[in-house]
Amino acid sequence: MANYIHSLPPSLVLAAKVAVAFPLVFHTFNGCRHLLWDTTHALTNQAVIQTGYAVLVLTALGTAGLVML
Repeated sequence: MANYIHSLPPSLVLAAKVAVAFPLVFHTFNGCRHLLWDTTHALTNQAVIQTGYAVLVLTALGTAGLVML
């Protein structure tokens, strides 16, 4: 299996890693955001926007980190 993966083009391996890592990281951080809302914190419009941007930034960083593994 490892020999097969190493025989694939690096761009395809990178795309596969991103395709797996991005949804995993996004749903993890967005789930934490929803848990925060369940405690009735960060429910103002401004806070919802800020936490949305925070989820996107954390998703990009987390995805990059997992892809580098």
